Amino acid sequence: MPIPASELNDSTLILSYGYTLRCRVSLFLMVQETKSVRSRVLLSVAMLPVLFQVSQVRADSVGDAASGKRLFGQCMACHVVKADAPRMMGPNLYGVVGRKAAAVPDFAYSAAMKNSAVVWNEQELGEYLKKPAAFMPGTSMVFFGVPQDQARADIIAYLKEAVQ
Repeated sequence: MPIPASELNDSTLILSYGYTLRCRVSLFLMVQETKSVRSRVLLSVAMLPVLFQVSQVRADSVGDAASGKRLFGQCMACHVVKADAPRMMGPNLYGVVGRKAAAVPDFAYSAAMKNSAVVWNEQELGEYLKKPAAFMPGTSMVFFGVPQDQARADIIAYLKEAVQ
């Protein structure tokens, strides 16, 4: 059973090979809710230009902080990005860009994080967010990572903007 269109927002799906595919989910559901198979096919073909806008995104593209804020929602179970806010399960990420790894006081970092010489710049954060356990074996962060280049750039842009 499809999700009602009233409960959906715009989604951004980021594909590998450096392409971003923006699709309007409500239009897709309109096709799904159509009864006749012939009407579905015709509506699908007619809506393709509207449903999908493909634009190439380079790996070094500039992040979108607004999109990053939405994407950061998955991080909010463990992290907060607010000055002087108490830490959660993970450290407060306010001001993380430019900060040395394991620098939040009173947080029990893994030995790997404490012993690293990492200073969180855009490149280091990007690699860490891609696959934390591969970037820093022994990290206690239980997260599989963000494989999409643009999504990582967006999250980093949000982390940078949050301190301004």
